[in-house]
Amino acid sequence: MKYTILLLFLSHLAPAQQTNIVISNNGLKLRESPCQSGRVLAVAPFGAKVQVMTHDTGKYGSRKYEPLAKRDTIGTVAVTSHSNKPMPHVGYWWQVQYQGKSGYMFSGFLADSALLFHRYMPEINDNFRLRMPGGNAGGTNNPEFDSDWLWYGVFQQAPGEFSLKQVKLRYAVADYADGNGVYDFLDREIVLFTDGPMQPAVLIGSKKPMKERSSMQGFWEDGKVLDRQFTGLDATPNTAFFNKYQLEVNKVQADNQETLEWSMLSPNGTKQAVPPLKISEYSDRDFKLPPSYLLLACDLDGDGKLDYVFGAYGEMGYNALYLSSQVGKGGVAKPVAVLYDWYTC
Repeated sequence: MKYTILLLFLSHLAPAQQTNIVISNNGLKLRESPCQSGRVLAVAPFGAKVQVMTHDTGKYGSRKYEPLAKRDTIGTVAVTSHSNKPMPHVGYWWQVQYQGKSGYMFSGFLADSALLFHRYMPEINDNFRLRMPGGNAGGTNNPEFDSDWLWYGVFQQAPGEFSLKQVKLRYAVADYADGNGVYDFLDREIVLFTDGPMQPAVLIGSKKPMKERSSMQGFWEDGKVLDRQFTGLDATPNTAFFNKYQLEVNKVQADNQETLEWSMLSPNGTKQAVPPLKISEYSDRDFKLPPSYLLLACDLDGDGKLDYVFGAYGEMGYNALYLSSQVGKGGVAKPVAVLYDWYTC
């Protein structure tokens, strides 16, 4: 009985631990002291699990780390969902344990389960992924820790002209607390970006190599020309616009409400419906949502046919990638990847 009480007492005194995952592509250094010049004890690779001893006991609107954590800034974070400009990469030196060694790691490259909570959202398959540069606070813009993935960015060279280039993804945790520990907007979120000053329109992950190309003709909805797709107060589909990109869009009545009905057209006359995408937010709440707009249209897979990224608005929305090279006989394009998003306010 005495041994049981002693163990319970010692476990109560032991510092709390939380498992975090390293999201630095080049690995994260375990340092002997809480500073950038501290002696390196080990390097944890991308995807490694680390036990964090430092925990936040503050309430929303304040931050209080136990044990006390030193605040630091290491470089900058690219465009985030909070700002359209690069921001300082602010974080803290947390006490951690890795492979039996104790030391300090920079929190700006450590993600806990709260940041990765939406990994339960279903992917379409295991061969393709769709991502967007920016933060993941309101979507499934998460890292893939499998090293087999190849990533390609779709870059706008000029209006209506695009290139497909292989890229290396970068991840960081953006911390939105100010110097006094007060949250400016969000707490923390994972930010995805690529090397170089120019960020792509979309990112495609593939298990097989894709052919890099330039001067691809097409369309990208950059947020400035949405009125091209729908005109008038009643948001009537612009037939001429959609026909240019081999699409047909009609307003229909479904379940006592007005919705959009989409079809993809091929030059030989094949017509394929773009059905509403099933969204599984929770196990007890599944619903279907049709596309709301066209995000991207160009030949991404190099087969001479248009590929698409459709977007959908809603409390739960999405962007879905359709590739012509993945469809069977008689089809136009097939959905191969989806990026979910939702309201965060």
